[in-house]
This record gives sequence, C-alpha cells and structure tokens, in this order.
Amino acid sequence: MEYLAVLLIGAVALTWGLLAGRRRPPLPVDPQDADELDRLGREVLLEEHLNRAAALVMALTRIHARRVPLEHVDPDPGIKGQGYLRFADSTTILARSSDTGDLGMVASALLLGRVLVATWADDGTAVKINLAWASGSRTVQAVALADPSAVDRE
Repeated sequence: MEYLAVLLIGAVALTWGLLAGRRRPPLPVDPQDADELDRLGREVLLEEHLNRAAALVMALTRIHARRVPLEHVDPDPGIKGQGYLRFADSTTILARSSDTGDLGMVASALLLGRVLVATWADDGTAVKINLAWASGSRTVQAVALADPSAVDRE
C-alpha cells in the first residue's frame, strides 16, 4: 500500500513538473494594438483608483469630523505589511504600511492611548492616511474600504 502511495505521489509530481515547464508562445500582437491595450489598461486603473479614493475620502472625512478613534488593527493573514484599521464606528479600512513596521507602530500606539486620523491625501495612486497619537504619528496607505464582518478577528 505504501509503495502505491509513493508511486502515485511521484507520478503527480512528474506530471506537474512537465506541465509547469511548458510555455505557450506569445500571441502575435500588432504594436499599435499593444499601445491601445496599454492605454485602456491605464484608464481602467485610474477609474478604479478614483472610485476607491472617493469612497475612502468620504469615510475619512466623516471619521475625522466626528473624531472617531481607531479601535483595533487586525493583520491581514495573507499579506505581510497589510492589515485592517477598525474604527470605533465600525468603519474598516484595508491598509498597508508605507514603511516597514508602520502598522505595527500604530497598533502599539493603541495600547498607549487614543489614535485619530490627523490628515489624508490622494496622490493619484494611493490614499495616504496620517494617524496620530499623543507622542507620534505614522502614515499608511489605504487600499480600500472593507466589510467589517469579513475581517476575521482572533
């Protein structure tokens, strides 16, 4: 029985290796078509950024005006340096560290006291949020608004 299991695993590994090594030749694309596809791709990315940025700015304006404190920072289990900022009004923002450790510093600051949104800005590629507390601040990049119920808290 063990022999059969080893043989089966070997066959699967061999098949996987053969399939992974095969590459399809690129499709012939006219250079003008490629330029058009690049232009359309940039337009779609910009439109998507503008939609996400508008929703983020609206939420950040409300949070800032009401002085809603940050309540919790939940790490994203799938992506290092990315996490969820959960505010006291249940607004949840998926964010990533601008520099290594920024989200960790914000999480640590929560232990010391109140953390608030100080400023935010859309630079055309990302919405940057400056989070401040009594003894410091850090800037993180907002990725998108998140559904609070989808964030798995442990």
